Amino acid sequence: MTNQHFQDIGVVDERQLALLMKDWRRGRADRSIWQAISDGYVMVFSIVLIGAMLISSIIRAQQVVAVCDTDSCLAARGLLPWAAVAGILAFTLILSRMFGPVVASAAEGFWLMDGPTDRRRLLVRRMVAAIVVALVVGALFGALIAALTGSPLPGIGIWALAGGFGSAGLVAFAASEQGLDRRWIVKTVQILIGAVAIGTMVALVAGAAGWIDLGAAASLSVELAYIVAGVGLLLMVGAGILAYLRLRGIRRQRLTSGGSLLSGLQGAAFALEFALIRDILVEAKSKERGHVNP
Repeated sequence: MTNQHFQDIGVVDERQLALLMKDWRRGRADRSIWQAISDGYVMVFSIVLIGAMLISSIIRAQQVVAVCDTDSCLAARGLLPWAAVAGILAFTLILSRMFGPVVASAAEGFWLMDGPTDRRRLLVRRMVAAIVVALVVGALFGALIAALTGSPLPGIGIWALAGGFGSAGLVAFAASEQGLDRRWIVKTVQILIGAVAIGTMVALVAGAAGWIDLGAAASLSVELAYIVAGVGLLLMVGAGILAYLRLRGIRRQRLTSGGSLLSGLQGAAFALEFALIRDILVEAKSKERGHVNP
């Protein structure tokens, strides 16, 4: 049955359903204009304050690094961004494996995911948003770390690309594996990247102690950044397409568990309840394993 205004009657339009959900959540004022202005002032003040602190730290770091002229110091400057970016990539995979990266709230899972809806049309924006957030945040952290280590402007841009594309590619890869409900590959890649980060830090310590010569390794740091950026870009596109094709296969429990974990951690972090954060993480790990050892 069809209608000239509503087209097929009885067939779910996921876009209109998403707009209706948005209206339910944001279509009603829950604070006064003065509360909104106060919140905006606090946000702007915080951004300006943190930005000023970061700029001051970067300028100070550039001044300190200007006197770095020994071989060991220059080698450490070249390898430290690589160790930091590897840590960022490992942390990205940890968060992706912990939360999703595609998530849904318990209410959405109950009302929408079990209904006659196309999950792909409901979840594709969330997947793209997760990839974009990883791209922006990874690029910002990569650029910040490179700036704090005294890298020149081209080097800052290179490490920003490495951090951004690398993080976005890994999030897309985790999303593609989420569609198959397969975690061991993501966990293996996470362990490998973490081992690279730890190994690089150990090499930095050994070089500072004079045990090994880091000159050759430091000269390859920029090339490694290009490789990470290129592989991340390819992974973001290829794995992103795979993740899009597999969105219909994500189980409802997998979606809602990440959303519940995220909301629980947000509440505990807001109250600074670190013991509660630990309990929530232990519970989530036990649920993922499916059993506990007495």
